[in-house]
Amino acid sequence: MELLWLAIMLFASLLALGMALLTLPGVWFLLIVAGGVQWWGSTYSQTVFPVWLLVTCVAIALLGEVLELVASAYGSKRAGGSRSASIGSILGAIIGAIIGTFVPPPPLGTVIGSAIGAGLFAMLLQRYHTGSTMQHSTKVGIGAAAGRLAATLIKVSIVGLVGMSLIIASMIHAIWG
Repeated sequence: MELLWLAIMLFASLLALGMALLTLPGVWFLLIVAGGVQWWGSTYSQTVFPVWLLVTCVAIALLGEVLELVASAYGSKRAGGSRSASIGSILGAIIGAIIGTFVPPPPLGTVIGSAIGAGLFAMLLQRYHTGSTMQHSTKVGIGAAAGRLAATLIKVSIVGLVGMSLIIASMIHAIWG
């Protein structure tokens, strides 16, 4: 059973990375799978993952969600953007990700669409809601797009960290039971 649990965690980790690139909740999918494997192991009187590891992974996932949420807004704010530009960057990232998903190849289209959407919406709201110059609004849009790309990098990195932690724990369990 230990090798099956390891294979499940390997597959789930790869799937979670793909989900993160598509701006889907890959880390939460991974943690649900880990919880299922943990429960399945308990039916055999085995603990696959230490409780401290699962709690730490959940804490890291929560931190990642907060960082992802504020990254594009922070990018526009740091470039001198208004509150409306920050909100626009979040909305634009969502809309851009949805549209970009239909641009081949899907993970790359989603990431690029999300960044373009964040930048475009931040720029437009900065320009037309606050009356800023086009040069300043463009700077805000670029900041929002850079923040969105940073958010995607953060999200994928956190999925990688959580996935590797769970895979290593599964390997240790498979070797030493």
